[in-house]
Amino acid sequence: MLQATGDCASIDWQFLGLSMPMWAFLWFLGLGLGALYAGFRQRQNYRFRR
Repeated sequence: MLQATGDCASIDWQFLGLSMPMWAFLWFLGLGLGALYAGFRQRQNYRFRR
């Protein structure tokens, strides 16, 4: 572990110009925003129902 070469810093894979960590970040951000939208939309619907 202490004698690593640093090859993990090289980018071996890209899709549409973005690396895997950037794709993971975009999916995380999109799913998080979708969950927030769904949560607030559901809350507004229940607020006015009796």
